[in-house]
Amino acid sequence: MQMLCGAILKELRMETIGALLVLIVGSIAFTFGFSQNIYILILSWVLIYYGIKYSWGALRVQRVEDSDLMKILTHEPEKIVWVYSVVTNRMPFGFQFSKKGLMYFKMIDGNDMSLTMSEKELKVVSRFLNRLLPHATFGYSKEKEKQYLEDPKYLIRHDL
Repeated sequence: MQMLCGAILKELRMETIGALLVLIVGSIAFTFGFSQNIYILILSWVLIYYGIKYSWGALRVQRVEDSDLMKILTHEPEKIVWVYSVVTNRMPFGFQFSKKGLMYFKMIDGNDMSLTMSEKELKVVSRFLNRLLPHATFGYSKEKEKQYLEDPKYLIRHDL
């Protein structure tokens, strides 16, 4: 559970930093582009708008317990019907640089969420989630994706 909470907290922090950067870039573009060019002015207003919008959303959720994924896992775990992960190897010039994983949570209503974590953490968190979500299907295949696209209810396990 600690690894999952750590990954959620890291995502929250990255969202906050990204939103604030968009706001700062928009503010700088507005300051320097105010009298220069109408397109820079319009771009700055768009950046400021989205910077404020995403900053507000990111700053509103700063505790792991308040994140959407944690709320679903603790209060409505039956909404999650499919969990799978994808590992990406970064190998510039043939040398392994890093392995990062992305864990996807697919919901019964068609929505999805994802979390970034290391390959080791993916395995541990996946084992934990197998116990927490016995009704959910785990692992990726084209067949499961097709079933999910047809009707997410097909992925609910009934062999409990």
